[in-house]
Amino acid sequence: MAEEKTPGEQLSDLVTNPEQELEVYDDDKVFSVPMSGAFAKRLQALTVWMTDKKNPEEILKVYETIASEDENLKYDQFTLHLETMLILLKEMETQARSANCIKKVKAKDVNLFS
Repeated sequence: MAEEKTPGEQLSDLVTNPEQELEVYDDDKVFSVPMSGAFAKRLQALTVWMTDKKNPEEILKVYETIASEDENLKYDQFTLHLETMLILLKEMETQARSANCIKKVKAKDVNLFS
């Protein structure tokens, strides 16, 4: 009977053995992830948190970079991750609207951090 490897040994195999097989998402396949409105709000709050420490000029530059059609433009890590969150949030909103899971509330009644 083969001995089970510790998590540390498994990580070491991944880092040091280029022939080690990994399970990864298939880039060409699409899948759905059901989620509650409460979890979707947490993702929105995460996006707000990501931008909270940036000044308005920095955020504007990031949005201009994302909107640019220059295919040779290199993203910094923050811009890449923010764009990822924005794409995810847009798709969540699209799916929520199609499932009639959007409701209207007064701005004063919204609390993303509770």
